[in-house]
Amino acid sequence: MTQTHHGCPARPGRSRVVTDDSAGSVALRDFVTAARQAAPCRVSAGVASRVRATDGHEPGRLHYVERVMAEPRSARPPTFRLPCPPPVLAEIVRAAGNPETSIVRLGKLTSHDPAFAAELLRVTNSPLYRRGAAVTSVMRAVAVLGARGLRNMALCAAARNCVDPDQLGKFDLGRYWEDSLRRGVASQLLSEKLGIGEPTEAFTTGLLQDLGVLGLILTRPEEAAQWMAAVGDTPASRRQAESELFGMTHDQLGARLAEQWGLPLELAEPLCFHHEPRRADPEVNGLCQIAGWAEIVAGVFSTSDRAGALDYARETLVAETKLTLAEVEELITAVSGRVEEAAATFQLSIREQPTVDEIVAEAERGLTRVNASYEELVQQLDAALAELEDCRHERNVLGRRLEARERELAQLQLSDTLTGLPNRRACWQRVADELGRISRNGESMGFLLVDVDQLKRCNDGMGHGFGDAVLQAVSVAMTSAVRQTDVVARVGGDEFVVMLPATDRAGAQVVADKLLAAVRQRRITTPQRREARVTVSVGLVTVAGPCRASWDPDAILTRVYRTADKALLAARQSGRDRVALAENDVPWGESIVA
Repeated sequence: MTQTHHGCPARPGRSRVVTDDSAGSVALRDFVTAARQAAPCRVSAGVASRVRATDGHEPGRLHYVERVMAEPRSARPPTFRLPCPPPVLAEIVRAAGNPETSIVRLGKLTSHDPAFAAELLRVTNSPLYRRGAAVTSVMRAVAVLGARGLRNMALCAAARNCVDPDQLGKFDLGRYWEDSLRRGVASQLLSEKLGIGEPTEAFTTGLLQDLGVLGLILTRPEEAAQWMAAVGDTPASRRQAESELFGMTHDQLGARLAEQWGLPLELAEPLCFHHEPRRADPEVNGLCQIAGWAEIVAGVFSTSDRAGALDYARETLVAETKLTLAEVEELITAVSGRVEEAAATFQLSIREQPTVDEIVAEAERGLTRVNASYEELVQQLDAALAELEDCRHERNVLGRRLEARERELAQLQLSDTLTGLPNRRACWQRVADELGRISRNGESMGFLLVDVDQLKRCNDGMGHGFGDAVLQAVSVAMTSAVRQTDVVARVGGDEFVVMLPATDRAGAQVVADKLLAAVRQRRITTPQRREARVTVSVGLVTVAGPCRASWDPDAILTRVYRTADKALLAARQSGRDRVALAENDVPWGESIVA
């Protein structure tokens, strides 16, 4: 499954080849030393004080790469291809980890990647982050998330875009991200319930903790089918299969990825020690424990023996945490819903998630099948299939009704109920999209602000019912006078906007004159059965691309509207039923070249 950012194809990162010779610890120490020399900022001060120097200086605690690689290992292939994050996302991660980097700098870096910027806006406006008004600019989104939150978001995006799916053979990338989402959600829920670490940070560690799998498959794609055959096994069995297939496990290769990607201690150690939290650095031992427990919880949904995995999760979490059995069951139950929410937020396609009740029911049906005769088993199976078919049919019917209702609600949110035209919210979004397009392509956009002349007098003299009929007639006339690609929207009581893509000043003037004539020719019957003529006044502005500098969508939208409003006022003051043009194109603003 090729992941996307805001509907765009995934941009695979380049892989990096890392050699590993048979000299053992000498080569390993050389690797660690070279990594530190290449990126000294990647090891925090807390870690640096405990890292054992390779030249025999003051001993201390081993670096996580050395601790992972010090365990017994089988024969390994001579090289490994390590997935690399896209350059812009890597720069965002690096900058966000530097306490000297300002929010403004982070906002500018984020704007360099339109796909990631769009995802950032979507996530900050999702239930996961949104607390008040909609976030409409990248800078505001960065401020909402903060440096650490931005770093985590960039890491998640980098992980989803660091490999080309076509290079992974028969590896099921969709299944991989579904399992990773479960680990991330389980980590977040455990962090919330146990008060260990920061929940959104825990989600990131859970999502990334099997990142080494991508490196293993990228190195040996011909083994992908065999690895997928082991996906339904327990975590320990899968890890053993990795060792046999690749000569290295995902957490061992994850240590190298953490070093190459420059991950901080709180993210690197869970990546390395989620299977063995006792070997983690004491500072982040709690996060590693949570990652290990999250692996167990995720196994309830991903292993073939779900009933056995459920019993193991219950026993382990009750024994090793302060949670009661009821709290453990509540946590596992919450995973299904949270995974679906997270998948929607990050636009990942996943299957329908089973509930704990369904897993328990599955186990109970299994016991019944063991104790029942063959004939009873067939009867029960037939009945279960019939019931399942009925449930599926009912669910499909309800699902279609829900989808239809959601489409209706979405349409209501973006449409004016009187005229059926796009409303203010939909209009500004379309205008902002067009501004983004012409900023890149170098075309022009026409913007008409239209006011119905003397509508208040109509309402006062003939009633609001007649005024509504006037608005409907004007909307029909204007729509008939423009192209299908143009946008006609009602943005206020008697105020309309017409947005003209790929249209310069001369072309916009032609459309505006045509629009005036179409409205002028429309006749409306008054309550007294008389024919009335309606006119409109138009303020016309244009915006010309391209814009190679950074620009603020909110700021230029405000300038476009205000400039058009001034032109509209001039049209009304000069007699109405006419078009007034702004003298110059609306400027993109005082932007800083990125």
